[in-house]
Amino acid sequence: MITAGEIRRVFRKTVDARAGIRKSGITGRERKKISDKTGGACHVCGGKLGKGGQVDHVVPHKWGGSSQDSNYLPACRDCNRLRWGYRPEVIRLMLLFGRHAKQEIRHDGSLAKALIDLALHSRARASAR
Repeated sequence: MITAGEIRRVFRKTVDARAGIRKSGITGRERKKISDKTGGACHVCGGKLGKGGQVDHVVPHKWGGSSQDSNYLPACRDCNRLRWGYRPEVIRLMLLFGRHAKQEIRHDGSLAKALIDLALHSRARASAR
């Protein structure tokens, strides 16, 4: 069983030793090749990429990942931003919390209103930028 301290440790912000290092861009041909890996679908959610499609690093640069096609998968903008270089244990906890939030809302639990308000507030802030 995971403890509160372990959850806090996992979510603690880490220092990115490679922050500020400019990465080389990918060409349109490379982007198409990467998109074809999943038939033009986001590798995270399965949705169609459309014009906003991005490429996601399998192993991020900050963890030693390369800029080769083999280290890229296609991702929609939302999934790429949500996954943004988080360590696997952080993503697993985010998914776990998301599953619990969904159940709270679905069953009108004690946290349902607060979760809905938080989601609406976050969307409003994002669209105001």
